Amino acid sequence: GEQSPVNSPLTGAVARFHDKFRRFPRDWNELVTTGFIVAIPQPAPGKRFMIDPATRIVVELPSK
Repeated sequence: GEQSPVNSPLTGAVARFHDKFRRFPRDWNELVTTGFIVAIPQPAPGKRFMIDPATRIVVELPSK
């Protein structure tokens, strides 16, 4: 099914990171340490953020 972007600032930060470094961040903290976001947003309870590599959109999935 279609996944909608759940966190636009996070998706934007991932896009800018990817444009600069030509790769995805290793973890969310790398977006903070490189200055693309100031803090890591919290996903909804029982969820985790994941980057969809095909679309580069940050989606929320059930946490394992």
